[in-house]
Amino acid sequence: MTRKAIDDPTKEVTVGAIGIAPPAVATQVRSNPVTGVGRAAQQTWDTLTASVGALVTLPVKLVQLTGTLITGGQRDPNGAVGVVGLGKVSGDVAQANDLTPAGKISLLLTLLAAVNIFIGVFNMLPLLPLDGGHVAVLAWERLRAWRARRQGLPEPARPDLNKLLPLAYAVLFVFVGMSLLLLLADIVKPIQI
Repeated sequence: MTRKAIDDPTKEVTVGAIGIAPPAVATQVRSNPVTGVGRAAQQTWDTLTASVGALVTLPVKLVQLTGTLITGGQRDPNGAVGVVGLGKVSGDVAQANDLTPAGKISLLLTLLAAVNIFIGVFNMLPLLPLDGGHVAVLAWERLRAWRARRQGLPEPARPDLNKLLPLAYAVLFVFVGMSLLLLLADIVKPIQI
């Protein structure tokens, strides 16, 4: 298998590879609108399930990334990546010589859709200040009101969101730290595809 040299991206080197690699040329399949909608729904579902899986493994990937930054090892191409890394990957796709212009556009739109789906899944985590945290508070409030109605009691007072602010600040602190870690990794040890 050939790929760009890590120390000099202008040179191609032959390397051994273990595992499965995607084809060098993206394949495009034309289909009628009904089949296309079905394929799009399947691809969206696949991306959604992959996003949930990536979210579950995100803490492990961040620990591995921290270890890579400390030890200076090779960065996992399937690991966590930040905005700078996404920009680099997008630039690599745009400059790929083995893709047609339509293939590049298709791949970039697929990448954009996958990022948006992941952000949507991430945003639904039941943690304040994310939207999922607000949904969780609302669900808890409605559950308490339902139980009170069933027992013939008056509706309980609404939860005081100010009491949840320390938790929201802690979550925000973790997210800022995660973002800074990804930014540092994308600059110091950029992902190689």
